[in-house]
Amino acid sequence: QKSQVLSLMGDEKNLNNILLSMNQIIEFTNSQSLGNPYIKAKLKKFTPLDDKPQVVTDNSLGESLKNQLKRQIIKVEIEGNFYQIQTIMASLEKLPPLLLIDKYKCQLLAPTIDTQQIVNTGKILTSFELVIPIPEVSETTAKTPLQ
Repeated sequence: QKSQVLSLMGDEKNLNNILLSMNQIIEFTNSQSLGNPYIKAKLKKFTPLDDKPQVVTDNSLGESLKNQLKRQIIKVEIEGNFYQIQTIMASLEKLPPLLLIDKYKCQLLAPTIDTQQIVNTGKILTSFELVIPIPEVSETTAKTPLQ
């Protein structure tokens, strides 16, 4: 059972694929012309907080996981209309490694006037921390059951 849970989590080798996956999701969303076709979703920020995943030393993922997992935290900002943001977030949820969204915040941006548009659709700036739990592989944690 523990191996099934651990298989859902990411590993340090595929952390670089998260940025590629995010870009692919955004490009696919832009190709769908969701909402206003003049507004394109953009990845504004993708910044890891640390160079390497850090051991979870607090109870943020539950007391039983303290010191048993590592996590990589990435600050993300995406700009787009409501439909694009909704589609991007739903697609993120489907990515293979387990991802947690923390500190989610949406802000409606001031609309820009475009004379070619009949109806002006506002943009939303969405920011969050993407938390990627990674199993801590050591003899101690391999013998300790997840609770």
